[in-house]
Amino acid sequence: MVPLTTAAQGLNLPGEDEFKRLTEGEPIAILGYKVDGRGNPIKRLWEDLAGTIQDKIKSMANRNLSFKGRILISKSLFISKMWYLAYLVPPKRKQLYLFNNIIMEWIKNRSRMLPRYSTFQQGYDQGGLAAPILKDILDARLVSMLIKLVTGDSFWAKVERAIVTENLQSRRNVTIKEALNGSSTTTKGWIERWKPYIQAWNRLEGKVLGEGNGPWDPGDLEIENQHGNFSVKKATEYLRSKVNVSASQTDHQGWIKEKWTINRKKNMVWRLKLRALSLGY
Repeated sequence: MVPLTTAAQGLNLPGEDEFKRLTEGEPIAILGYKVDGRGNPIKRLWEDLAGTIQDKIKSMANRNLSFKGRILISKSLFISKMWYLAYLVPPKRKQLYLFNNIIMEWIKNRSRMLPRYSTFQQGYDQGGLAAPILKDILDARLVSMLIKLVTGDSFWAKVERAIVTENLQSRRNVTIKEALNGSSTTTKGWIERWKPYIQAWNRLEGKVLGEGNGPWDPGDLEIENQHGNFSVKKATEYLRSKVNVSASQTDHQGWIKEKWTINRKKNMVWRLKLRALSLGY
């Protein structure tokens, strides 16, 4: 039994002894998502998940996996645990940085001889191994939830749209469409829980082309310069390609020709680019 209000906490119901009653401050797990009696996530939600992932990594530490094998395992077994919770309560920058370090150490094994982790994160056409970029994957998923907010006809979408509309009108005197199409990346006027979703929307250059104040059809949305047909995979690749374009404009491969570069490092990078590294290297 979970008392949802202050009044409910003071009630004694007939037959109550047959049930376990949730005490104040005691968490309860709903589909693996731990919340308190008010529905708020527990404070150590992401820290506990980080510990779970680190335990998984320790259990696989003795396996002689290649770089591509480690990247595959990190995507399918480790960071996949993040996304369900991320849809509900997006991690903060500090928490995302923690997970990124865990995955980076798993893939590179703290080696200083290997290239920077950003090189691993580039696509195959850029000489990388498509290692996960957690911020890009997270933002793509957040945009998928924002799309459900502005296009959905379910009960939760209607309620949230009404709350968002009221806040935007009272604080900025704008509609949802005007706020989503604004040239500025400001999150002013948005409810605190929706601000991470708006920041992700801005990164993917989202726009609303439909008329009225919603809900709109998915085809009325323009994301990453495309109409409708949004997918998390395509959005993630789009964000990765934006990073690669900026990276290619720097001296990404110039350092390998410098005399001061260690020969062993040159050799390792060359083999990495040609995918000729031995297993476990």
